Amino acid sequence: SGSLGDLSHVAEADQYRVAAQMANEWFMAHGQKASGSTVGSVCRIYAQRRKNAVDTSRYQVLIEGDPIENVSLTKLTEVNVVAWDLRHRSGKRTPYSTEPIEKKVATINRQRTFLRAALNAALESGLVASDKAWKRALKPLQTPMGEKVRRDLCLTRAECSELLRHCRPDFVDFGTVLCSLPLRPGALAHCQVRDFSARLGNLHIRK
Repeated sequence: SGSLGDLSHVAEADQYRVAAQMANEWFMAHGQKASGSTVGSVCRIYAQRRKNAVDTSRYQVLIEGDPIENVSLTKLTEVNVVAWDLRHRSGKRTPYSTEPIEKKVATINRQRTFLRAALNAALESGLVASDKAWKRALKPLQTPMGEKVRRDLCLTRAECSELLRHCRPDFVDFGTVLCSLPLRPGALAHCQVRDFSARLGNLHIRK
């Protein structure tokens, strides 16, 4: 094995596709078949190329150690993918119950999105001939109206003030910004002092 080299000159969105294509060409040049690629290997490369903690965590939780990890891409079937989906539909058991907790549709869709994106990248790179094994099995579920309403909820200024009043003192500044700007907590957490311009009233969102 060896390094594929520096791909910093390639747009980040295209790095996985380029790396997978280079790897496939290397396998073919050395007399090996692309069928040596497994679901685990393409998901690992996809997570590495994405370079963020979320995809790394999803790879570790959803793929690493799961039976689907060692399934060859060329032998992957819809049955494999459906079985994987069913294994990850339920959360951890609580100390008070032996029954698994059913996950929300939005959570299941995020899990499906990771595997679907990694496999689609492998398809685009020519590592597999068809998406038949996962196209139907990883199709996004329809989000129930109840979940959608909760995700669209906006607090009034009075509710925001009441929420901040009950926050820990070291969280008030962070919470105040979240109540003032349409940002996800993770996006704000990556901001630094140098990202804010008091003169222009601008905040540069890096991630």
